[in-house]
Amino acid sequence: EEARAGLSLRELKARVREALRREKAPRPWHREVGEKLLRLDLEALLPEKRARVEALLAELKELLG
Repeated sequence: EEARAGLSLRELKARVREALRREKAPRPWHREVGEKLLRLDLEALLPEKRARVEALLAELKELLG
């Protein structure tokens, strides 16, 4: 049907890619936080911020068991 409308295969592929990009659900916030934690360099943080992050991570570790 689309081919009869004069669209090339390249145009059809571009439309499909665009539609898939629009329909992609946003990543859950907890996954984004986990990815940031994986890239985090604690030694590079300011001392007070590092202490706060370490305290929160310790609390999370305890909570998750």
